[in-house]
Amino acid sequence: MVIKKLLIANRGEIALRIIATAKRMGIRTVAIYHAADNALPFVNAADEALNLGEGALSDTYLNGPAIVQLAKTAGADAIHPGYGFLSENAEFAHLCRQSGITFVGPSPEVIAVMGDKTTSRCYAQSLGLPVVQGYEGNPSEILAQVQNDDFPLLVKPSLGGGGKGMKVARNFDELRDALQTASRESLRYFNSDSVFVEHLVLFPRHIEVQIIADGAGNVLHLFDRECTLQRRFQKVVEEAPSPSLNENQRREAYDMSIRLAKECGYINAGTVEFLLDSKGKLYFLEMNTRIQVEHPVTEAIVGIDIVELQLLVAMGKELPLKQSNIKVNGAAIELRLIAEDAEKGFLPSVGRIAQLSIPSSARFDRCYQNGNEITPHFDSLIGKIIVHGATRKDAMEKSLRALEQSAVHGVKTNLSFLRQLLLSKPFIENRIYVDFIDRSLADMVAGIKDFKHSVPDHLLVAAFLSIRQSSWQLFYQNTLCVDDRLIRFYAHSTMEEYQIAIGNTAKNARVKKGKNKLAVSIDGAEHMLFFSEENDGITLTYKGIDFGIKTRKLNESAYSPNKMLSGYEKTITSPLNGKIVEVKVEKGQKVRKGTLLLVVESMKMENSIFAPADATIAEVLVKVSQQVQGGSTLLNLE
Repeated sequence: MVIKKLLIANRGEIALRIIATAKRMGIRTVAIYHAADNALPFVNAADEALNLGEGALSDTYLNGPAIVQLAKTAGADAIHPGYGFLSENAEFAHLCRQSGITFVGPSPEVIAVMGDKTTSRCYAQSLGLPVVQGYEGNPSEILAQVQNDDFPLLVKPSLGGGGKGMKVARNFDELRDALQTASRESLRYFNSDSVFVEHLVLFPRHIEVQIIADGAGNVLHLFDRECTLQRRFQKVVEEAPSPSLNENQRREAYDMSIRLAKECGYINAGTVEFLLDSKGKLYFLEMNTRIQVEHPVTEAIVGIDIVELQLLVAMGKELPLKQSNIKVNGAAIELRLIAEDAEKGFLPSVGRIAQLSIPSSARFDRCYQNGNEITPHFDSLIGKIIVHGATRKDAMEKSLRALEQSAVHGVKTNLSFLRQLLLSKPFIENRIYVDFIDRSLADMVAGIKDFKHSVPDHLLVAAFLSIRQSSWQLFYQNTLCVDDRLIRFYAHSTMEEYQIAIGNTAKNARVKKGKNKLAVSIDGAEHMLFFSEENDGITLTYKGIDFGIKTRKLNESAYSPNKMLSGYEKTITSPLNGKIVEVKVEKGQKVRKGTLLLVVESMKMENSIFAPADATIAEVLVKVSQQVQGGSTLLNLE
């Protein structure tokens, strides 16, 4: 068969990515979109776009019957599910088959076995593949099987991926809470509340093998990826090939992956995931029966369009290449640019993107563009920065340069955190493990702050003056508030030239101002900065690090860098816009410092709020399912 019109049952960057390949192949494309996504790039990129409405995920991107009906209405003869949502839903794949629509992925029967973590583990075990031991069943059955010496345990949704719903439990109380929370998150994001638990492997690495298979029995691997750097079990940085595997481990991973795919009759693209423990032993983890978020790093090192292969296989064609023809060329790194505040525990960020600048030297698979609104409805991925180099060292250096030439304004992002991660010695020397980021977050944040304080004050003042020059006199003395510190300066300016005195040091500065970009020379040293103007200040980005500069009259004592709050806040406020999914306390209840108080869900992730000190609950002002705004009061303590 020939696919003439393809509906993409997804959103954001993966929808845009699929549309690009389909158009190159001469296939017409149909986008479907939630009302909140109507201005996103993927909607305009498709030949047609159909509105799913503004309901919950279960009514929109997870509504399989409605999506199939839209495909019929549009005359689409195939559906590509992307990743997440319905991509590993056997019922959806079966519904496509019943409706005479080609599902771009494996068969419903294979998805039912391999797309479910519990059944895929059992299947892998039956083939003799090593797996991490665990327990299955409903929460009460799991609790009945677990013994005291089993902890720590990892709770996982049976379906889906992306780290969603995964929780660590170190005792029975945490296990009960984790089973409930994981089940709830899984139902919300994957339409299934099935979960299981497995023993937590300490200090593991996460290794993947990309495979592609056709209907003629050909199964090929496209080598391996390293996906160890994660936060909250969601990948942040991916590499190809993995720098952690020796040749024996690599061959073992390939052999297990190909054998698994052949035995289950796998057709299309898929990924077999492994844990590599501290002793060098590989354990089968799961199989993702779909394209992966991190597929671009594999494309970069093998020079193959994986989406194109997916579409060719879905049309019944044999793979146009053999294993001996596929070679590794260099190394590649993918950096996930996410709307979140690393300094506040990766708290999601929402708002309008005022500026999104990524250098053309890097591939950027975008979800958003300038002017788009990031809402609480979906995950917070802005896009993926992919860099290819001749060696891992070359790829790391190019990735660092790409980050230092990027800027995102209007929302908080992990851009500065990614830069700090690439500069960290453990990453450079590949001494990392799955929870490295969670354990090292405080050090990473401290490194960001140290860099910010090392940036020359003269540079920040010169940049500020060049932007707001028209509102200042030629001779002036003033004070800027830069984040948490004050800079007192005296300056004399003539057009693009400045003489700036700070303390006992005077420097000459020249500035060339472009659209949202500045080239600043301080005593001959060249610097590049990005800027965005706001009502009460300016955001500057220098080497991937943001600086907020306030320009209104300020109470200087309020900005003392050493000012500390005494005691603790008696009012607990919401850190972000979202929905209350759990209230764990009631009025009059005594709580200890660190007690879980409430859970707020935003961007399909649950954010726990803990007691800042020993206290008594004076007042509970919210209830489950209530929508709350960032900064609104949730409870009062006494």
